[in-house]
This record gives sequence, structure tokens and C-alpha cells, in this order.
Amino acid sequence: MPVLSIGGEKANGEALGQQAKLVANDATVMVFKDTGHWLMEERPKETMDALVAFLTRSIRAASSRHRTTHGINTCTSTWLVA
Repeated sequence: MPVLSIGGEKANGEALGQQAKLVANDATVMVFKDTGHWLMEERPKETMDALVAFLTRSIRAASSRHRTTHGINTCTSTWLVA
């Protein structure tokens, strides 16, 4: 299962990323420099960019896993991110 760990450099972001890698075989780690606990307040654009990129990759990967050898999509999922 894909896991995204986003943390601030000043808030143990690197340690959290290493923990994510211990329990997930598909971990993406983002550590924002000069950032603490409040990612959306301190780095809103970078946080949203990381989330959108991660979700886009995850959706594409899930979609490709649900296709048959004939190219017919056998699973349709709807994703809503608020």
C-alpha cells in the first residue's frame, strides 16, 4: 500500500519518514526544510503539490492494476479529496 509521509525538518520529519519505511514497502517521504509542525500554514503550496502528486500516482497505479489483458477497466473508483 502506498504511504505518504510529509513532515517538517524542525518537527522530526526525517524520523517519521524512516518509521514509514519500516512498515510500508511503498513509502514516499517528503521533509520540508525550515518547517515545523504546521505544514499547511508554513508551506501550503508545497504540501498541496506533494499530496496531489502522490494521489495522482496512487490512482494511476491502482487503475493500471485493475485492467485486464484486453485493456478493459474492471474496476471503477471515485476519489474525493477535500
